[in-house]
Amino acid sequence: MFSFLVRILGQYRAEVLRYYVREYAVFGIAATLAVAGLLSLFLFLDPKRHVHDGYVIGHVTGVLHASSDTSNRFIVDVRLPDGSRHRLTTRHGSIMGSISDRACLERRRKETSGRVFYSLGPAQKCKDW
Repeated sequence: MFSFLVRILGQYRAEVLRYYVREYAVFGIAATLAVAGLLSLFLFLDPKRHVHDGYVIGHVTGVLHASSDTSNRFIVDVRLPDGSRHRLTTRHGSIMGSISDRACLERRRKETSGRVFYSLGPAQKCKDW
């Protein structure tokens, strides 16, 4: 292969080309694979959309502070007005500071399946607080 390049490009240019291929081939292959992977994520990833249904006030039954060296997490057990129980997590201290014996929950619904799920929200979002 190298003798073929020498005949076409000449000795000096063939040596330079061989040097660049040896030096940057792995980087070029890795960059090409990374671009292809990211492009496939953007093209084929189909996130499930959700719709905001409103805010609900839930009764807090328990709070657990689960911290580690790298992150702080609060696990909150909540009982909703319909009687169902949920375990929700947050990393935001501002949301955790507004939780006492009740918590403001954001109600969301998946567009495709209609499944309802909840997340902790700031206290000022609930009107009946």
